[in-house]
Amino acid sequence: LFQPPLQGLLILLIFIWSMLGTGLYIQAMTYPLVLENTTDISLFEQYWFLMYAAFAEIPGIALAMMIVDHPSFGRRLSIAFFIAMSIIASAITIVCLAIGGLWPIHLANMLLRFTVTVPYELMYVYVSEMLPTSHRNQGLSFGNGTTKLMGVLVPLILFPTIAYNPSIPFFVLIATSSLGLVFLLWLGKEPTEFLQDVVSQTAELEKQRAAEQSPLLKTEKAVV
Repeated sequence: LFQPPLQGLLILLIFIWSMLGTGLYIQAMTYPLVLENTTDISLFEQYWFLMYAAFAEIPGIALAMMIVDHPSFGRRLSIAFFIAMSIIASAITIVCLAIGGLWPIHLANMLLRFTVTVPYELMYVYVSEMLPTSHRNQGLSFGNGTTKLMGVLVPLILFPTIAYNPSIPFFVLIATSSLGLVFLLWLGKEPTEFLQDVVSQTAELEKQRAAEQSPLLKTEKAVV
């Protein structure tokens, strides 16, 4: 699994997925504490506000299902679009926390939940289509397990900062999402129309991609 040609690809995919998972866990774990520390509503009301935020995932996933197979978007650009939207939503949340007020904070977190969940979920599809059938389950299991590890680390690192400033976790969310976006765009690969079955097919595909990225070099060698 961690041998060429899958080694570099898998490490990048796991890193991107982990960054997106970190953003998702930050929103899911920080918002209840924000409600508790910045508002005076009852526990029952807090529960319903959390339910409203969870329901915000539904239209986000529905929108992702509409555009993920569109020829103008595809897997990678769909993920990149929602990452960019989650960064904007995080900035809006920070502004709303500075302004104060229950509904601005709640609506901003609903928008954030709408955008931050989708790229994480789409990575299941993207990773599975980028890996050959022979290694797909291993890659998905390892990548998903790594994202869950980030979920364990998030409260240990970020929760102490909430008492100091509740906006700090959302700044970290912007940073992790930005890293995921940069490396996703740098990866620059879309799944092929047909899935690869074995590693040798993935190696051949990588050679074709390298040739497409440097066609002049290939032609020059052929002339010589």
